[in-house]
Amino acid sequence: MTFSGTDGNYHGIYFGSKYLEKTTKQKPVVYVSDAAHYSSKRLADLQNLDLAVIPSDIHGCMIPEELEKAIDPSRPALIVFALGTTFKGGVDDMDALNAIIEKSVLWQFTDI
Repeated sequence: MTFSGTDGNYHGIYFGSKYLEKTTKQKPVVYVSDAAHYSSKRLADLQNLDLAVIPSDIHGCMIPEELEKAIDPSRPALIVFALGTTFKGGVDDMDALNAIIEKSVLWQFTDI
């Protein structure tokens, strides 16, 4: 978890991707909602990371079912959650998104 804005997003994406790459030997896919701060998309590109933009609802919250459809379980996932999006103030449903992550991704990393 980091502070918001470009600098916070930079630190989260940078350190998260380095950790995942070191522990899994693969570059992660960055998953971010279409309502998230614009810097998340730009920073993923600057770090040469694959990006999956997940649709959000009218409140700016990531749609859990859309994340579930997009997740590639063969690759590590670096998911950018929103705790107040820039324009709509959306707060992602952490319980619903975490349930999808546990079902789709985290089982691969239980030995880490």
